[in-house]
Amino acid sequence: MKNWGITAVSIAVVAILGYLAYTDTSISDLVYTAKNTAALVISATPTPSTAGKLTVSAVSSKTNPRDVVAGATEFTFAEFAFDAKKSDEDIAVSSITLTPVISKKGNASDLAQCQISKEGSRMYLASTGVLIPNQDITFDLSGKLSIPKGTVQTMAIRCSVTVNPKSVSGSTFSFKIKKLPDGVKATGLTSGGATKITLSSANGPTITLRTNGELKVVLDSSTPKASKVACGQSKVKIAKFKISAMYEGIILNSLRFALSGTAIPIYDDRDVVSFTLYDDIYYSVGVGVLGGGSKKTTTSTIDRLLIIPKGGQRILTLTANILSSEYPACQPGKTLGIDYNGYFDAIGATSGSRIPVSNSAKTSAPKITLIK
Repeated sequence: MKNWGITAVSIAVVAILGYLAYTDTSISDLVYTAKNTAALVISATPTPSTAGKLTVSAVSSKTNPRDVVAGATEFTFAEFAFDAKKSDEDIAVSSITLTPVISKKGNASDLAQCQISKEGSRMYLASTGVLIPNQDITFDLSGKLSIPKGTVQTMAIRCSVTVNPKSVSGSTFSFKIKKLPDGVKATGLTSGGATKITLSSANGPTITLRTNGELKVVLDSSTPKASKVACGQSKVKIAKFKISAMYEGIILNSLRFALSGTAIPIYDDRDVVSFTLYDDIYYSVGVGVLGGGSKKTTTSTIDRLLIIPKGGQRILTLTANILSSEYPACQPGKTLGIDYNGYFDAIGATSGSRIPVSNSAKTSAPKITLIK
């Protein structure tokens, strides 16, 4: 059988030698020409486009620590800006990978259904289930997120907070973008070429978990000063109480009050002090009766829906109908007051948990002095 490979090489060698003899060209000149031709071919080969440029950073105005209460839904844990101002083409972001940072007291199961969406929109682009300890979460954004060149798009990371009996109040959570190249993956939307990605600041804010809200009752600065009041007078303004809610809105169900002053103890069943609570728009929200035997305390049930907004306050005004001058307890010169005695009943509007009263302090109102 004929070896066609050797024959082809032999023909090529003869052809080259013939060309050299005919053109009077040396072998070294031929090699030089071949090298330059190869260089020109290589330099003319197109390289992948890097016209796309993207800078990713945590939104600086949204990095302050804050609190979240159990039961919160779609709470914003972090916001990241995707800056394509210096890009020569639109950017297609294919994925974002986040690393959850959880304190020792925290549980990954405290957070669920984390989502990524554009700022100002509740329509999420991708989501995940319950977090898994020590595991990154990747949002697949293929075909879902493009950043027009010359613009900045802010993306929000939102998670729901579970009502978990194992949750520890004070535990902290945050999210940071994983180091490149895994943290953010993107290409030029038109060219499909590589995008130069810069990770400016990767850490979102620290969020502290609160298992329930807190309610605080104090004497408001607008409370009337001590005064002299005639026995039998009605609707006397005794005190104004400022009620504040922290971490979540709180539904107030009741407050407990107590008699104080030198006009007590009141042992006669006829000697009673009735009072009414009004809210800040002067609707009656509760009533109570004190005195009448040895009754020095009473719980006033709030008979209207009274919600103290998260981070806000409500003012309750307490007015009283003073002891009748016909009864033994009405002794001129004696003093009488109605104080908040440190007990309330309230429910968290978000967590659904009963608000503990352990941090509630008694509040003494100014005393009135009885006159005939």
